[in-house]
Amino acid sequence: MSPPSPATGDARRHPGGADVSRRGGPAAGSGERPGRHRWPTTATVALAMAGCLLGGALVAGCGVPIGTHPSPITHAAVPFSLLDPAASSGAPGATTTIAPYTSQRLTLQIYLVAPASRLVAVDRVVPSPSDLVSILQALIAGPTSTEAAAGLQGQIPSQTKVLGGTQILNDVATVDLSAAFGQLAGQAQIQAIAQIVFTITGDLSGVTGVAFEIAGQPASVPQPDGALVNVATRAQYAALAPA
Repeated sequence: MSPPSPATGDARRHPGGADVSRRGGPAAGSGERPGRHRWPTTATVALAMAGCLLGGALVAGCGVPIGTHPSPITHAAVPFSLLDPAASSGAPGATTTIAPYTSQRLTLQIYLVAPASRLVAVDRVVPSPSDLVSILQALIAGPTSTEAAAGLQGQIPSQTKVLGGTQILNDVATVDLSAAFGQLAGQAQIQAIAQIVFTITGDLSGVTGVAFEIAGQPASVPQPDGALVNVATRAQYAALAPA
């Protein structure tokens, strides 16, 4: 018996009667429509299920609850540790220090020149504790607009700067001022010196005299009678004392 001749196109006979090509597609004339949907294989289904399981594990691992409705959070689940500066800084034992705000102020008196050419005391509020520099700066700032309207004035030039030689030694305050103060002359100079002497000896306990420096160089200053002194005191300027 002779062997059957091979089918055209190298097709194989399907047990159901249809001709199926070697590549798995339906043979021409078999009656099956091209492009017909193929069911996923077992391997494809397994991969899809594994992806879903992995995604669920990642969501659960991030601490995100799985649910379709809002639910209350227990006290134990709230991350209060985020409020701990040491925990948020990333460094063991690290802390954050905030400098405290201080609102302490001190009222003191500075002396201005009244229309009658005598001194008059007015109040100023400065940070507490006050020091020699802050007192001098308040004095150099001069009168307020209200005080100026009342005829009060300051004879210290507003461009005057307090320099580094300013200090207190025993009962004498050394006042080191910039060259602007050295430009004063005559009655204006005497009044400016009196302003400084009365202000410093009145506000700083234990200070009885004031020595002057101009840009770091010691300077003798005139009294009301014209005599020069190295250390000025209230008694020497009594003629300008408040009435």
